[in-house]
Amino acid sequence: MDAPKTSPSAEAVVMQALSAIAVIITSSTLALHWKNRNFPAAIMMGWLILLNLFNVINAFIWPTDDVDNWWDGAGLCDIEVKMLISSYVAIPGSLVCIFRSLACVLDTSRATLVQTKRQRWITRSVEVLFCVLVPLLAAATHLIYQGNRYFIFAVSGCVSGLDRSWVSFALGYLWPLVVCVIASYYCGLLLFRLRRYRSQFNEVLRAANSGLSRSRFLRLFFLAFIMLLALTPIQAYMVYVQVKLSMPWHPFSWSLLHGPGSSWRVIERIPTGGAVYFDRWIPVASAYTAFAFFGTGRDASRMYRSFLRPFGLDCCFSPMENKTSGSFPHTSGSAGSRAHLIPGRGKAQ
Repeated sequence: MDAPKTSPSAEAVVMQALSAIAVIITSSTLALHWKNRNFPAAIMMGWLILLNLFNVINAFIWPTDDVDNWWDGAGLCDIEVKMLISSYVAIPGSLVCIFRSLACVLDTSRATLVQTKRQRWITRSVEVLFCVLVPLLAAATHLIYQGNRYFIFAVSGCVSGLDRSWVSFALGYLWPLVVCVIASYYCGLLLFRLRRYRSQFNEVLRAANSGLSRSRFLRLFFLAFIMLLALTPIQAYMVYVQVKLSMPWHPFSWSLLHGPGSSWRVIERIPTGGAVYFDRWIPVASAYTAFAFFGTGRDASRMYRSFLRPFGLDCCFSPMENKTSGSFPHTSGSAGSRAHLIPGRGKAQ
């Protein structure tokens, strides 16, 4: 048997370095979305920061295949696998909220400048449901079908264990795909409204009084659209692989899974030959994509300048001011000022 490598692989070094940079650059996009009160996008950026931070930490703790000298990850991995389970539904859940929010902006049937109290309550409820409650529920239900304590992969670190039963399918790896399908519905609704109001897009956006400029609206849409295009086939593939690997399913038994003599407390160490578990690249790619859309624009430039100004380094970023304020000005029209945008209502007045 070959002796384990004592130095990290090139892939491990590259992944760790890119993840460390991703943590830094995603922090700026998180700050921008938080400043703009875009809760779902800020939550998504927070998850990307956390997942990339896990990449850095895990590659530092378990850099090689020297499993005999590995730390067992007690405590860290117990928390990390639950966070990973949550992230699998939290990020698609954020996309649901982003697409729904953008679709509501183009919903001319409301015909009001601002959302009613009930509409705001529904929006917040949907955001809390998909960004907070569903991820927490996913982490909690993992205890039901947790096949072993966790796996430790070289470089990639902590990976959750699943029982080989139908319960893992029903409560576990099916739900990220289901949430992606829900996000696809709202994405389709948004695409329909974009096409329907393409000639009136600026008018509708201005009348919505959402604080979104055309540029910010489209950047948020394209970021979410690209992530949905990437995540949906990946989640479908993951469901296929998990079902294939777990077959044949055995009958689910709580006592056998969690009782004395079960493998529920077993920690399995897996050498990888320096290879990185493929899903660890997803938050890396997502972070750089998010930065490309939101970390290089006018809003970001102004934020960088304000941060560097106390150090006298604000000259590093030349001012990039909009001709307007970056969002449409608030109009003073009546609550029914969007009515002329609704087909068939403009002539009824």
